[in-house]
Amino acid sequence: MPAAPAPFHILRNHSSPLSALSINPANTLLYTGDQDGNVGITDLSSRRVVRLWKAHNESVLSVEEWNGYLIR
Repeated sequence: MPAAPAPFHILRNHSSPLSALSINPANTLLYTGDQDGNVGITDLSSRRVVRLWKAHNESVLSVEEWNGYLIR
């Protein structure tokens, strides 16, 4: 069996394991949520963090875009 390929990009904006991941309908933004309650938005063209904030005290279970708004 061949070895696994090297990762294309590693997300380093979260310090705890990810618990939610979603891509916006235009395929330009990556939404992430972690087990510490942080939510992040990453621009997929530049691979840079647009925004990262503490949204909850507990784990984020879901992150989605709905009608132009981010729901968590």
